[in-house]
Amino acid sequence: MMNTVKISLKDSIIGAVINAVINYFVASHAFADKLHVPMSLDMISTTEVSVWGQAVSLSFGLGAILSFITAKLFSSHTMKQSPHLKPQISSVKLPSLLSISLNNTMFLFGWFVALAILWTRYFGVVLVPVVSASAIVAIIAFVVTMIVEQRTKTNFVQRWESALNTNN
Repeated sequence: MMNTVKISLKDSIIGAVINAVINYFVASHAFADKLHVPMSLDMISTTEVSVWGQAVSLSFGLGAILSFITAKLFSSHTMKQSPHLKPQISSVKLPSLLSISLNNTMFLFGWFVALAILWTRYFGVVLVPVVSASAIVAIIAFVVTMIVEQRTKTNFVQRWESALNTNN
């Protein structure tokens, strides 16, 4: 890894907390008309909301959006901290960013679909209070944000190193 670029989990905590809070309130609104929310449903196609249904949607949306936001912020911050890396940072173009975003999105989507299926298989339909359901969604948003930020930053550094090695 480039010795001037440090990737730390603690750098992602503030964004993860913000996303957790936002998604807590989004989930609370989605679950507002219920006393209890099912963790999962024993059917593929339904209009009813569930905790795992929210998690799958959340992982897909945040995976795509946060990859772009993280890439822009991380690139800007790195250029300010290490201006000598500007050529490598600038070498990462939109197709690479789309690739990173798609990779993050599919990785998270796949994991959360698999977890939802396993939950349904082994636990079935479990009802939880709205506050608990919203808190679970918030925790998932926190985890998704941490994963996306770390994967995006790591992938960018790898691409920067590749560009540096190509230029040498």
